[in-house]
Amino acid sequence: MKITYSLSFPVRGTKLTSLLAIVISLAVASPGWAASASELLEQGIYAEETKGDLDAATNAYRQAIAEARPGWAAAAQAQFRLGVCCCKKKDFASGAAAFDQVIKSYPEQKELVAQANDYLYRALPLLPAPWVDGEDLQFVMKGPRDEKGGFINFGVNAGETNGQKFWRIEFLCGNFLQSLQAGVTEVDAATFRPLRSRFKSGDRGWGTDYQPGHAEMWEKGAEGVKQLDLTGAVYDDYSLLHLVRRLPLGTNYSASVTVSDPDLGTRERVPYPQAFRVTGVESVTVPAGTYECYKVDSSLEGRARKETHWYSTDSHRYLVKLSVTNAATPGGEARLELSAVTRRRAGEPALFRDAALGFSLTAPAGWRIVRHTGEEMAAALSSKYVRGGDPLLNSLWGNPKAKTALCMLDPDAACMCVADVGPLASLKESERQSLHTWAKEDIARTTQGPQWKGQTNDWQELTIAGQPAVTAAVRGLPVGSSDFSQTLYGVWTFDSTNAVKFYSMMPTEDFGNVRPTIEALARSYTPAR
Repeated sequence: MKITYSLSFPVRGTKLTSLLAIVISLAVASPGWAASASELLEQGIYAEETKGDLDAATNAYRQAIAEARPGWAAAAQAQFRLGVCCCKKKDFASGAAAFDQVIKSYPEQKELVAQANDYLYRALPLLPAPWVDGEDLQFVMKGPRDEKGGFINFGVNAGETNGQKFWRIEFLCGNFLQSLQAGVTEVDAATFRPLRSRFKSGDRGWGTDYQPGHAEMWEKGAEGVKQLDLTGAVYDDYSLLHLVRRLPLGTNYSASVTVSDPDLGTRERVPYPQAFRVTGVESVTVPAGTYECYKVDSSLEGRARKETHWYSTDSHRYLVKLSVTNAATPGGEARLELSAVTRRRAGEPALFRDAALGFSLTAPAGWRIVRHTGEEMAAALSSKYVRGGDPLLNSLWGNPKAKTALCMLDPDAACMCVADVGPLASLKESERQSLHTWAKEDIARTTQGPQWKGQTNDWQELTIAGQPAVTAAVRGLPVGSSDFSQTLYGVWTFDSTNAVKFYSMMPTEDFGNVRPTIEALARSYTPAR
């Protein structure tokens, strides 16, 4: 700081130091004097923290940034304080821009970068989480003619790593036979800032690790990591439904957020704005019950898709219903409807008891069990969602004539597993007399035709609920024209009144790892007493 002044004899009774202070203060206030960047930063801090003059502080910080010389370490602090002042003034857009500049221009200032990233997400007011640890929501997917197309589960569990608390949101999507897609997203517990995301479909897998100002995305089996620049607060697509549950929904409420949606073909995450607006309150009836709901219209910038959400007005803020339409395909509405609300903490197995037949079984932690009646399963196998997609599995159905069919959804989307339970009397006489005969005739019917020929081996005998059982595997079943192959694995057993069959499909390379899980599922079967 360079100050020019001249000394003169002080007025009687005036201390020299006091006179110098007056001269310096006058020089600083003089229009012809230019303050340095450091002085402007100090002026801004004084205006913000002592005087509470946010306008003066904002101006001082902006001037300090403009005057800063390259490499000035305090420039990051001026930029950060500018963002804080803008947020205090409710100018969140300017605040977000300032924080973005901290993240992108001063990556070496790690503490400030972390604070700036946190501020970006705190600009969106959120209510406390309305769910309990371990909440599990099950939805049925329906098509335009009200036909069932499959099921989706959302589970949420609390976690903590190195002092950072987070919510772990699990997503599992399946048709009537198997898991199709599975995902896990972890978000900061307070702000919903995304931390990491994993997604799997079939034998393909993707992951995203979020950092301040960018994300790193990778694909299983592909070389390298793709870095994607992110601007402002960007939320992971698979956390969005839970994020909206924490918004202060009410009459005429509206908000807009930026969402990162993965393009799995290009390993890109394309951020897009998504707006939400409460348009009224409606009573909605779904399989889980009747709820008073906020109707929330949602629009996606640059996309033909339109969404309408219904969130319960009670303290749980359940997503009760979701309708998706696409302007490009009129009449093509798809819906999610809440079918069940349960609770299962992380690591707890899935326990199932069939109310109609009285049997029970247990699936490993993370798995979901979806029950169908025999009529529902038969209708599903003849629907467009399944028909022709898996003739191997279609041919296994109907023997026995199942009263209950269970679809076990694998959290890794690595295999399909179905259990059919039906009257022992529905089998042929020869099949009732011998488990081996029943299993061999099933396999012969399933793999007829040269295109389905595989190697049947691994015949084994088990004991399930005190009764004999047999298992067999058909390896090397082709998938289309690719070199990829699958293995069909089955378990057959009787109890006093029912015939019970577990059948599963998985990539042949995964069979050794998955087989013990399927056997454990089968062994857990306990008939009605």
